[in-house]
Amino acid sequence: MNPERDSKSVFFTYVLRNKNSRLYKRNLPIQNTEVHTSSFIMKRVEMKMTLAKEKNILNQALANAISRAD
Repeated sequence: MNPERDSKSVFFTYVLRNKNSRLYKRNLPIQNTEVHTSSFIMKRVEMKMTLAKEKNILNQALANAISRAD
């Protein structure tokens, strides 16, 4: 079965950047859209939480350094 010809197939279009900084699109067939979407969202949430924790740690370190300098 060719997913490009199957009308029931769902495609996820994503944009890539190659070595020459040119943008191009790829279509990725997805069998179970809900599973892929929820997995993507969870990874994104985890990444944002990690970045927020790191930012908080850096802000605390900066505040400590400023208070020591006074």
